[in-house]
Amino acid sequence: MEDQHPLELIDFSDVLQSHPEYEPYIEDQKREAKERNDPLLEPKPLFELRWTNRVIVDNLPEVTAEKEELLIKVLVKVISKAVVPIEPSAVYMPMVDGKSQCFAFVTFPDEELAKTAVVKCNGLAFDKKHSLTVVSFDEFDRLMDTPAEYVEPRVFTQKELKSWLTDYRSRDQFVIRHEESTKVFWNDSISLNPELVTAGPSDKVWTDKYVKWSTQGTYLATLHQRGIVLWGGPKFEEIMRLSHYGVSQIEFSPCERYLMTYSPGAAGQFIMWSLEKGEEIRTFQANDEPWGTYMYSYNGEFVAKKGNEMISVYNSETMAMIEDNDGKKAPIPIPQLAEFSWSSGDNVICLHIRESEAKPAQVRLLAIPSRELIATRMVYEALGFYSFWNNNGEFLISVVTTKHRNNPKPKNSIIEIFYVKKRGIPVESLSLDFVVSTFSWEPNRNRFALIYAGAHSSKTLVVYEVDSEKIETKKIDQCDTKCSAIAWAPQGGHLVTYSFAAKNNTEGRVEFFCVKNQTLYQIEERVHMNMNFLEWDPSGRYLSVGSLQGITQRATQQQGSGYLIFNCQGSDITHAALEKFYQFSWRLRPKSILDPKIYDKIENQLDELAAKYEEEDKQVKRAAREAQKEKEAKMKDEFFAQVNLYREKWANTHNERAQLLKRTDEEEKGRWIQKVEPVEEILSVKKEILT
Repeated sequence: MEDQHPLELIDFSDVLQSHPEYEPYIEDQKREAKERNDPLLEPKPLFELRWTNRVIVDNLPEVTAEKEELLIKVLVKVISKAVVPIEPSAVYMPMVDGKSQCFAFVTFPDEELAKTAVVKCNGLAFDKKHSLTVVSFDEFDRLMDTPAEYVEPRVFTQKELKSWLTDYRSRDQFVIRHEESTKVFWNDSISLNPELVTAGPSDKVWTDKYVKWSTQGTYLATLHQRGIVLWGGPKFEEIMRLSHYGVSQIEFSPCERYLMTYSPGAAGQFIMWSLEKGEEIRTFQANDEPWGTYMYSYNGEFVAKKGNEMISVYNSETMAMIEDNDGKKAPIPIPQLAEFSWSSGDNVICLHIRESEAKPAQVRLLAIPSRELIATRMVYEALGFYSFWNNNGEFLISVVTTKHRNNPKPKNSIIEIFYVKKRGIPVESLSLDFVVSTFSWEPNRNRFALIYAGAHSSKTLVVYEVDSEKIETKKIDQCDTKCSAIAWAPQGGHLVTYSFAAKNNTEGRVEFFCVKNQTLYQIEERVHMNMNFLEWDPSGRYLSVGSLQGITQRATQQQGSGYLIFNCQGSDITHAALEKFYQFSWRLRPKSILDPKIYDKIENQLDELAAKYEEEDKQVKRAAREAQKEKEAKMKDEFFAQVNLYREKWANTHNERAQLLKRTDEEEKGRWIQKVEPVEEILSVKKEILT
């Protein structure tokens, strides 16, 4: 068996993942080394290119060679006590001219422990004169990449940051992640082809993780191993960088003034940022707490965290805990707390209190920051219950699944409707003779939809309307459905029911409905192979569905990979089949600031405006057709110019061919026989019954 060259034993995958442009150089070096036929050296060199499990410990005392071993032992003792026991062999301390350089490299068994060391040992007192500075290699690289000269950051105007809202055709944007690409497109329903806005910086991969739009669409955040980068403006320029090693999740506050970043694990962190200053406000250790532990209020003024039978509420600007009645900064004690949720229109928290031997389950409403209890509702014989706020916080509905007295099986559902804006917060109770499986409020209206399962696995979609004046709820209409989930269009009026693919190589299903004149209409039904995502655009006119795969998953060929965009009637707008398709996300829009009276005026002029925009659409389509014709005509001219060039070349080489083939072109044609054979094909079959 032929010996392998040493270069074949080296794994360059880590380097190529972060610097794919090095691949041609590495391949050239491998080839040249093989061609030189260099003799194999013993022992064969083995290079370790993974640095994520190593840290740099700085600000150590300067010692001579005689005290080197003693200093390493003390450092090992300090790190072993703070993080995990290590051996002296895990520490390398460079010595120059018999003196230490005041820093050392420490290797840990894995990356997670290295992260823990950065958190727990950075700033740790080593002796009376020295405090340790501990950084990861990624952070060290970032610091070394910092320009020597200060470059004043560019200040973006609101006009630049909100420029996409001024599109003359009122189009929406979306971002996709597939393979190494991250691209932003305009959704163009006229040309039926998405228009590319940007593919990110031309000289590098935009991100190798996920991206996320801010809550009002102002920023696009890209996640990286070292932290996140915010992009914005017409050309998606870099706005700021926020350092958080190992970040995996982020959440913008509704006001876009604050940002929360999260890294998982025992050494993970929740970091709260001010986007106005680009600075960290406060850091909380995750201690294996999951993402979703902290939640912003409806306007971003407060952040709440659920603890063990208590809730801690912080002011977002300072991240200081709100005070109690005695002026002390303390959590709010809530015995038997199960879950909580913020109102979508006020600084009010809905609390779910578990049933105990002495008391039934409860739903409570708590005002913040006063901590005043403004409503309580007892829930009897509850097997489980969930609460849902409508989008302006006017109503809260608790869907309670009841149980039989001596049987744990579900009995039926009760809907408790809190009229939060009414004086005294009256509560209406609606008893149903079935168990609700899915619930969803319609945006901007007082309607909600639910799905319940009937006999023989049948499902029914029902729509109700809440009358806030009469404090009563009435059923509007119902339809059969094959799906189990509901998604309303953001502007209301239309909704879909859907079911994702249950397993690999099965179909997902979408059913389109609309509510008009107090009637529920089923419009269309669509299926898509391996469907596992669905999202409405902000206008509620278009729906995207498709099949995604996780970035960390092993790349496999999957049917249906890519996305489709339908209009709200279920008609195809565009589609794209993409391998290694990781993400699709519509760019969000800020809430409208128009007065409701203007909405009424627009609704009254709808026919006139529809005619106007229809004519504009026709002009755009006409211009697109003319541009396509010009493009095709140009391609045709280029094609025939090339044909004529080859014909001329053919004619000029007549004598050379005759000499080579020993016959003329006319004699060559005579060697062939041309036959024409008719082929019949059935295009369609139509059957009619004659009476």
